[in-house]
Amino acid sequence: MLQLQFFFLLTTAAGAETIFNIEGKIALVTGGAQGIGYATIDALLQAGVRGVTLVDENVAKGRSTAKSFNAKYGYGRVIFLAADVSNGNIFEGKIRLKFGCWKGPWNLIVQ
Repeated sequence: MLQLQFFFLLTTAAGAETIFNIEGKIALVTGGAQGIGYATIDALLQAGVRGVTLVDENVAKGRSTAKSFNAKYGYGRVIFLAADVSNGNIFEGKIRLKFGCWKGPWNLIVQ
């Protein structure tokens, strides 16, 4: 079972400040290749999250986004999972495959 923690981010000119400490945690963000999902991943990494699983159905955009974040924050901080979250059975199977990548549970899930 996935462990959830709720968090709040305040975005400031200097970066992201957390009300709850999320440093060293692992996150899963759906739709993270662009828009709000992209901004969320950036804020999480600024706040000290150890790793992010970026989930998106756009394979080319997802791979390039993960590569960009890894160049900015350090190799291996973001892994990409190509999946359509609206198809629960396929999504669940793919998630189980990626679950062990971080050697621990996801602490944060952002959809």
